[in-house]
Amino acid sequence: MMFVFAAGPADATEGHGIPEAEEELHEARHGGSFGDADDQFHYEALINPQGELVLYVNDERNQPLDVRTLQGRFTINPDSSSLPEKFIPSSSGEYFHAVFSRPLAETVHVKVEVFKGAQWVAMEFFLPNRLTGSPEAHLERKIAG
Repeated sequence: MMFVFAAGPADATEGHGIPEAEEELHEARHGGSFGDADDQFHYEALINPQGELVLYVNDERNQPLDVRTLQGRFTINPDSSSLPEKFIPSSSGEYFHAVFSRPLAETVHVKVEVFKGAQWVAMEFFLPNRLTGSPEAHLERKIAG
């Protein structure tokens, strides 16, 4: 299961008075799941082939931001008692990433947050869990590794 986020009509304006038509398309650019976070950021989240959680952050006009100037965190299974963990900016500043213990489920429920002003701007995703091999093989790698 994956969230699908749809944009409003082309003449709609967002919370900051930016016409939708002036924004780039509301779509994932890197093969992940895309969402508009409170008209403050646009997020694209995915789990890459190396098993890292990756978060691309764009501004309210959907232009890429250098995440080296931002603080980001994530929570796996946010409905549980899990605590937030910090994202690490990529050396290029193009995205945040983090290594995490992936659950043995088909999807990973993750809450991502980026700090702006005096608040964390949050969004939740259900990301495909692209484990290679059987869940048992992943568990063995996790125990052995």
